[in-house]
Amino acid sequence: MVQPSSRIEEKTNGCLYPMNVEEKFLSILKKDPRLANREVHCQAETGGVILRGWVRSFFEKQLAQEILRRIEGVGEIHNELEVRPEAQKSFIWNSPWEVESTSPDLVGI
Repeated sequence: MVQPSSRIEEKTNGCLYPMNVEEKFLSILKKDPRLANREVHCQAETGGVILRGWVRSFFEKQLAQEILRRIEGVGEIHNELEVRPEAQKSFIWNSPWEVESTSPDLVGI
């Protein structure tokens, strides 16, 4: 269970609201530049945190989990992040020696 700590505590009438905890978790994750522009969501549940959304590598998936693991009071982490690698930009190089299929008709020269 996520317990209040000095780093994630936001109280109203002595109660810790999960939404505030989720916002704190997200702000901590977004501070890491390797995760800043990723689609990551946190959901505080009894006994732990659920990570959802997508990242571009298995490294980023593990990184998000380990960042949350360091927060005092975070118990079990369910990492449901999807890995969606960036589309590789292909480079097409045309050799200057390739013969074009639409070469001009040279008959009659």
